[in-house]
Amino acid sequence: MKFSPLLVSCDLAGPLAGDPPALEALLLDRAVVLRGDWRRVTRDGPPPPQGEIPLPVGATWLGGWLVYHCSAPILSEAAFDAARHHHQRYPVERADWLDPAERTQVNTTGGAFKSYRLPNRVRGVRTVCWVAEGNWREMRKLLRDVTHLGKDRAQGYGAVRRADADADASGRRVSEWRAEERPDLAGCWWYARREAGELVLMRALPAGPWLPAGLAGARREYAAVAPPCWHPARQAEAVVPC
Repeated sequence: MKFSPLLVSCDLAGPLAGDPPALEALLLDRAVVLRGDWRRVTRDGPPPPQGEIPLPVGATWLGGWLVYHCSAPILSEAAFDAARHHHQRYPVERADWLDPAERTQVNTTGGAFKSYRLPNRVRGVRTVCWVAEGNWREMRKLLRDVTHLGKDRAQGYGAVRRADADADASGRRVSEWRAEERPDLAGCWWYARREAGELVLMRALPAGPWLPAGLAGARREYAAVAPPCWHPARQAEAVVPC
């Protein structure tokens, strides 16, 4: 499989809640579903072995971690950046609507009827892109059914613009993902070079002697360096972009 330096991107049809995921995480999620061999992975159990499912993206082993040749998501300038809340509150004041014989106790401090007011960062982002080394033909097969990015996707946030019906041979509307081959971005999936000559970190990488000296735009913390990024076993001492 031939890999090329790519600028992968998509346009959003609405506001983005939270942060978009890593490109390799999106590809792995879709690959697992399409292969039909999905098995339930929980936070309490072991994660799947790294590299168990091949992805159409380059990767390198660094200190026991399979790190893919994908940058962190890059966002266009936000039209707005705000905190919004979503709520749930059981309407206890309407209890008198019920017949006295039908009244019962409802737990409003836990379970399905728990009351909450949760904040969420919402941004008016038009485009999300990633620098990657991969095979676009195979990547597009996985990404075409990724319809939303970020948090609270069931509430409509982070919707990816859809292509015209004739974009798919079956007439099915698919997400409009695109890629541009960019030889000038080779290697920028991990590091980009400023005009002054210093290297800038482009994604989370495991900390170790392989990191270049004088790396700019980086800070130390525990972070996921390989998918699935939500699993605790994927957390490692890393450098992340800042």
